Amino acid sequence: MERVDYIGVQAYYPLTKNNSPTLEGIKKGWNVHIKKLKTISDTFDKKIIFTEIGYRNDASATIKPWVWGSFFERFYTKKSDKAQLLAYQALFEKVWNEPWFAGVF
Repeated sequence: MERVDYIGVQAYYPLTKNNSPTLEGIKKGWNVHIKKLKTISDTFDKKIIFTEIGYRNDASATIKPWVWGSFFERFYTKKSDKAQLLAYQALFEKVWNEPWFAGVF
């Protein structure tokens, strides 16, 4: 582990259980993940970089952000630029200033 500078994490975490979440609900969803990430960072004495993260522009973007679905789902999925915007806002408000956090690719 001495030969690596950072720990890379694909940060597709479930943050909510409901469609069209609020900012506060999404931020609350980060709490459990932040604790785990801090523990990992402390254990290995390395900062963490999110090597992947992303949110779709649909109402369920924060439930299973790793699921992008099929081509045809776009025709019946409820679009929500707001859910996507709030997901990124929550990321920056909750994680960006954490001392163990080194950035995002």
